[in-house]
Amino acid sequence: MRLFLSCLFFGGVLLMSSCKKESSATAKEPAWLKQDLLAYYPLDGNVKDSSGNGLDGVPNGVLKPIANKNGKPYSALNFKGAEFNANINNTFFNQNFSVSLWVQWTEYTISYPSIIWGNCFHIGFTSNPIPNILNTYLYHPTAGVFGLVDGVLNYADWNHVTITNSNGISSLYINGTFVNTSPTGRSSIGTAQTNFITIGRAIGSILKFEGSLDNIRFYKRALTAEEVKYLSQQ
Repeated sequence: MRLFLSCLFFGGVLLMSSCKKESSATAKEPAWLKQDLLAYYPLDGNVKDSSGNGLDGVPNGVLKPIANKNGKPYSALNFKGAEFNANINNTFFNQNFSVSLWVQWTEYTISYPSIIWGNCFHIGFTSNPIPNILNTYLYHPTAGVFGLVDGVLNYADWNHVTITNSNGISSLYINGTFVNTSPTGRSSIGTAQTNFITIGRAIGSILKFEGSLDNIRFYKRALTAEEVKYLSQQ
């Protein structure tokens, strides 16, 4: 009986210790992290939305779980020949917004592979002979491309990328550092033909991204430079 009570006591202590660690980790998260957060895809072996808004992704093809930049298993996804549709309407890009993600491009088999594609928005790579030029732009159905910004990534390494748009100005950050900016020239991008965006390629295109992604976040506001820096250090 005494042994049973002793085990029960120490089991309770361990449980309380674990709960304290978990609540402590949660408490350390800044309040702004969830402010105006539309969707968050941790990509921990699936394409579920962890923002609480129910915008789960729909996979197409085999998305392989891999270790993230810190070596933690099943904490990122490899997109070799696969993609998923995120249930985010393209009208999301008609307002101030931010898109933040970790990307590792490991195979260069095709020009202009797309990481995130929507009728109004694009993040992808150019066909530069050295495959490390990332670009992002907004798109108008009649006016074409505008708000184009690009920067250099460390090929085959994990890189943190954030694009913000505030009052018609697009800004690109790579690994927490501001790269450049460009005016969109319009207050509205127009309506979309699709009610979702595709992550891993441009819809209906062979231009598929071959690499890995992690921690994709969509905000309904422009993140500050300090907030971008914080995300790049997580």
